[in-house]
Amino acid sequence: MIYILHGKDSEASYGRLSGLLTRSPKATTIKLTQANTFDDFYQSAFGQDFFTDEKTIVCENFLKDKKIGKNLDIFKNLSKNSNLVFWESDELAPALLAKFQKLAVIEIFKEKPRMFWFLDSLSPSAKTSLKSLANLKGNPKNLNWNLSMRLLHLILLKLGTSQKDVEAFTGKKIYDWQWQKLKTQSQTFELKALVKLFGAILKIDYHAKIGKTGLEEKDLIPFVLLKYLNP
Repeated sequence: MIYILHGKDSEASYGRLSGLLTRSPKATTIKLTQANTFDDFYQSAFGQDFFTDEKTIVCENFLKDKKIGKNLDIFKNLSKNSNLVFWESDELAPALLAKFQKLAVIEIFKEKPRMFWFLDSLSPSAKTSLKSLANLKGNPKNLNWNLSMRLLHLILLKLGTSQKDVEAFTGKKIYDWQWQKLKTQSQTFELKALVKLFGAILKIDYHAKIGKTGLEEKDLIPFVLLKYLNP
């Protein structure tokens, strides 16, 4: 199988790469960096290996740096027991991706909006959370909704809900690397604090919808964070 992981969100693409590597724990992993050449790639991918026929070859920026020639027929010789991953630090041109459309699984990892930096940095520390909130420019749309959804995920994790059940409950796919990140984040919180914070965010949303407050979400959330998080 051939995978192309491209885009500027290196953290997310690395998480996906790690997931692919752990999926085949018995496979020999061969990592080719920008210092390697096409000859290194060809030998690693198509050369005969007397010790193993199951391997995963990770090529860093080989497509971006145009190290793979125009002859894509070579990929027909890739062993069925081998995985080939092109791990690219930038978004690749549509014209290049079109050539691999029938050959590879193509996944793009776009740079995260500031909203997700805030959600990922949410912690029991009010100071840290407020600093990340302040980095959001203007009054971002759906701030309350995104924050309440993140808190809901963390609460479900604290309650021991399985990944599959959380996906079913929220109606949203969660990749393994995302699940691990959520687990790590949830472990920093007390369940009681998460529930109180979640309830307060829902109240802000309710008061805004019925017109009981003229303040923006971004102006109200700091009071909630200060009340329910540690200084």
